[in-house]
Amino acid sequence: MNNHKPAFLVIANFSNNTGYAWHNIYKLIKHLSIKVAQSGLKPIISFAEIEPTNVDYFDHFEEQLQLDADLSQTANLDRLLAIVKQHNVKTLYLTDQRSTSSAYAKLRKAGVEHIISHCRVSVANPYRPAPENPLKQTVKWLYSRIPGMTVDKVICVSDFVKYRLQHKAKIPASKLITVHNGVDTKKFYSEPLPFSPGEPVTLFTSGRATSHKGIKELIEAVAIVNETTDIAFNVRYAGDGPEKEQYQRLAQSLGVANFAFLGQLPSVEKEIHNAHILIMPSAWGDAFPSAVTESLASGRPLITTEAGGIPEIVGKKGNAVLVPPGNAQALAEAIKQLLEQPERWNTIAESARAHVTNTYTTENYYNNVWQVIAKEIGV
Repeated sequence: MNNHKPAFLVIANFSNNTGYAWHNIYKLIKHLSIKVAQSGLKPIISFAEIEPTNVDYFDHFEEQLQLDADLSQTANLDRLLAIVKQHNVKTLYLTDQRSTSSAYAKLRKAGVEHIISHCRVSVANPYRPAPENPLKQTVKWLYSRIPGMTVDKVICVSDFVKYRLQHKAKIPASKLITVHNGVDTKKFYSEPLPFSPGEPVTLFTSGRATSHKGIKELIEAVAIVNETTDIAFNVRYAGDGPEKEQYQRLAQSLGVANFAFLGQLPSVEKEIHNAHILIMPSAWGDAFPSAVTESLASGRPLITTEAGGIPEIVGKKGNAVLVPPGNAQALAEAIKQLLEQPERWNTIAESARAHVTNTYTTENYYNNVWQVIAKEIGV
């Protein structure tokens, strides 16, 4: 018989040393571990990989385990079942796992009482999915309602994610709840840069060098703007990835000399603070891009796209300049307009910052996530 106190297991589908981009998730997990311990449960966590790290986000966990989070693989599920029995795990908190799986029925049989998933998954389609054929929808509807096969609650980072899970994956609406991510509203803010007409304008963007992030369209847009305005400006791009060299060749072929490739940076605050205008040209179904909330909090005007959850994050029209995703011409027009209208910069930036400060604080984020979990597990 297992005499351990009930355990709360966080199953991370990433390593304990993934990098700066994951620190917001790390901070949430730290907050949850403290709340779990205060509730009388044993907080433990598993990572896809465990590496040497100097971060202290996981110090409150009583155990740190290594587990491949792909539960469709028998060996991984067997290891998790053993962990559940060994540590008396009663609650699973999953990061970006499937909402429905036969593995969940086996885990419940092993003693798990609550399964909660936090979904931050982005997809290729930048818009809400079109309806599938009726037969496929019916099969998904039935599968997601087999007892024990679906998680008890899915915390969705945006209504864009919630809509996709409800209407494409056919997860019952009662199991879905939206909790928007938070942002450190002080960390990314600084007073706007002084600007006088005639000075070069600095624009900044960041993101992985893949087609999803819209960097190709941004380079093409800069080439268009260079042909249509005499205003001096430069774009600074922080990011690395498989298509970086392709983008460098594209910039060279288009004669875009005012586009600087900075590579991967440890953090981007300095670049944000040294920019006049920020651009996030996402071209895919971004669930809730942190770069957008950071930009909205920065005190700089933002140009971004209508992809995924971005319009939902931006809120009302005046908080940012929105353009269709994957459209270099529309992006060029937006850039040109802001270059020519510096008097609009502060108006947009101040409206955006007020919106973020009222809506997306980290304190609200941590507390709202914990309240969903606490209600679900009855603590």
